[in-house]
Amino acid sequence: MNKKTVFFFLFTLYSFLLQAQVTTAPAFPTVSDAITVTFDATGTELDGYTGDVYAYTGVTINGSRWQKIKGSDLFVNNSAHPLLTKVGTNLYQLNITPSVTAFYGIISGETVTELSFVFRSADATKQSRPDYFVPIYATGLNVAISSHSNNSVITQFTTEDIIANASLPSTIEIFVDNDLKKTGTSVTTLKVGEFFVSSGNHIFKATATAGGVTKEHSVTVFVKSTTQTASIPSGMKNGINKNTDGTVTFVLTAPNKTDAFVMGDFNNWLLNETYHMKKDATTNQFWVTVSGLD
Repeated sequence: MNKKTVFFFLFTLYSFLLQAQVTTAPAFPTVSDAITVTFDATGTELDGYTGDVYAYTGVTINGSRWQKIKGSDLFVNNSAHPLLTKVGTNLYQLNITPSVTAFYGIISGETVTELSFVFRSADATKQSRPDYFVPIYATGLNVAISSHSNNSVITQFTTEDIIANASLPSTIEIFVDNDLKKTGTSVTTLKVGEFFVSSGNHIFKATATAGGVTKEHSVTVFVKSTTQTASIPSGMKNGINKNTDGTVTFVLTAPNKTDAFVMGDFNNWLLNETYHMKKDATTNQFWVTVSGLD
């Protein structure tokens, strides 16, 4: 199969982990619960915004996302969608009451597994990206890695606190790349610190066991190495440079960034050290040469 030339640049600030967070109370919501959703706009287009923020929200039903959208199917009129309450700097809340079932109009035979969110400013110039999908849990024992989201990024040669939470007192175990790191008995929260030497993808997994039932949850986390400093090849322009040997050199000017990666269908839209761009300290340009593209 030929590899397509579909790609984009992913920029990072010094703190790559600076990203918006969507949390819920309760931590393991079911369709019967009233839920308070908290949106932290730090690191998004809405960072520092002081006006009203609206939610474009729906649910995942029977595996199909963005069903039962509140307001309208098109996010063109903010007033048709739920308004969040500002509770602090960059912090907003939305109350889903009296239950998920009632709020979204869920009927018999419809199984809800996620809540879906996009948050947007009143003037429609700023919004959260990408979409947020919040799990809805079955009643009973549940467990989740709460400290890291899937595909989040951490820095090489640092210690990370990995936190797992369970909905009931249980025996919790935390694994990194299938190696058991810590066990807690009759607890609902467990934390372990892990120092990361090797870059690339790592799997954090938590299991919880109570009453003969075991549940597990895992996330993939990317450990980022320090950006290499290297002079850009001569003759390169910003954007896409097709080289005579069939390779492609991507060039990006981003003076206030410390890291940049190239992502596309050629690497399954995943962070990968092979596509970690080098930086020319003189020109403030990021660049990387890639082979195997059409």
